[in-house]
Amino acid sequence: MEFCIKNLNESLIKCNDQINDKILGINYLDNLKFLFLENLINFNYSSLEKFRNDLKSNNDIVSQHDFISRPIKTSISLHLDNLSKIKSKCEDDNLSIVLDGLKTISLLDYKQKNKTIKLSLFKKMGIVLTKNTILSEKIAAGSIILDIISEKKILDIEN
Repeated sequence: MEFCIKNLNESLIKCNDQINDKILGINYLDNLKFLFLENLINFNYSSLEKFRNDLKSNNDIVSQHDFISRPIKTSISLHLDNLSKIKSKCEDDNLSIVLDGLKTISLLDYKQKNKTIKLSLFKKMGIVLTKNTILSEKIAAGSIILDIISEKKILDIEN
């Protein structure tokens, strides 16, 4: 397990170093998504089963990265059973990457109650969700999800 976490963290640090320090918030997470998914091509998926077995005892691995101007929190979760969340709200800007399995997201329009956009994320796919986004999620059993949460609060010009 340490090997996989070390590889993922090294990849995250490498991707962060490639992004301009002045890029923050969802723009940072979007750039990080493309760079990180590019690095996942080289990820050793043969050790994924061992990683999955190690995650069964932990279910969730959380770590903190204090990059210079943009601290982030990462969480790697193994979902042993199907999981559904209905009409939940994102508390912070969030990048969600499916390392293995399936995650289905329905984005809800708060102005038009009956309007939704449904997205299916498969292995090596990700999405950036902004703060206060209302969504419903379905995560398939056996899925491994990496969530990267931006903890930096961007102040408006008025503040």
